[in-house]
Amino acid sequence: MDCGAGKTRRQTLALEGDCTLDRALELRSVLLEALKDDGELLLNLENATEVDLSFLQLLCAAHRAALRCGKQLVLGPEPSTAFMEAAEGAGFLRTMGCQNALNKECLFTEVMKNG
Repeated sequence: MDCGAGKTRRQTLALEGDCTLDRALELRSVLLEALKDDGELLLNLENATEVDLSFLQLLCAAHRAALRCGKQLVLGPEPSTAFMEAAEGAGFLRTMGCQNALNKECLFTEVMKNG
């Protein structure tokens, strides 16, 4: 990921519909493009209708890449039921941050705080 300086701002990215392996390359490209700017990227997942493990892993990778570049990637306050069920079923919901993340930050701890 390019960590070059961009515009500092808060932006929202809505990911809707199927967030599955079939769209993994497309979703990866969209996330990488959105992370080019500095500041916070809020992911709105309230209209994600289908979510699988590949999408959860993609979010983890995007979050780690953002942290390495000093950027913030956060989940919106109301992710869809499909997202919550996939995250819970795959064991992604957590109360503590990831071992490998700076400051033990994790997207999925925020879901637990907001949920």
